[in-house]
Amino acid sequence: MGKEPKISIRAATSDDVERLAYLLYLAGKSHMHISVYKMMFKGSMEHQLEILRELLMVRPWFHHSEFLVADVDGEAAASLCGYSESEKGTPRLGDALMETGWSSRDIKKVIDRLEPLRRVYPTHPEDVWVLEHAATLEGYRRMGLIS
Repeated sequence: MGKEPKISIRAATSDDVERLAYLLYLAGKSHMHISVYKMMFKGSMEHQLEILRELLMVRPWFHHSEFLVADVDGEAAASLCGYSESEKGTPRLGDALMETGWSSRDIKKVIDRLEPLRRVYPTHPEDVWVLEHAATLEGYRRMGLIS
């Protein structure tokens, strides 16, 4: 029988941005074949991850400090984010993109590409706390890291 893995939960730091970007990409994929970030941001997966890394460093959207990370034997294996819909979330995406240097025109293109998703996305009361962007790396699934 193998050694029991050491699991710990901690607040994410700027050192986690690389892994968080990938986990955010996976969360955007969920059970589908492509990530919502492929729809939002054209180009290669690496380009999409680069944008996510930049976004994780600005406050208007999902700053890295708003994530929890599950470490398994010292490696970030899962993450999730909690936020108030009135303060964060998709409505603030344009602000975050602008802060990272995007033009109003390019932001509008992203928002337009999100329109089909926005039409079916559930609404949340303003005072509710939303848990979002939950993802676990494939090799660590079924360990209860998110729960």
